[in-house]
Amino acid sequence: MTFAADAMLQSAKVGLGLIIVNDKIGVTKETSFKSAYSYKVNIGKGSISFGLGAGLKTTNTDWSKLVVLDPGDEYYLIASRVFVVPDFSFGFYYTNLK
Repeated sequence: MTFAADAMLQSAKVGLGLIIVNDKIGVTKETSFKSAYSYKVNIGKGSISFGLGAGLKTTNTDWSKLVVLDPGDEYYLIASRVFVVPDFSFGFYYTNLK
């Protein structure tokens, strides 16, 4: 499941965005929240846009839901693992306004 929203502000020079993703594959569930900011500068007949993004990503793997075929492997599959990590991005885009 993905939710995304964005909007332009200040005469289309500033943009804001929000992205929320909830994903489940097998025994792993991943959820992320990310905000985005962009700014556009006109340069002659073109423009350059700069963007920044920041958010958090959580990953939860429930090993206990796996089917164990080899004896002794059950010991490694008891605990779930939850990780929370920061998520950053940046970029730029140039366009010619002919």
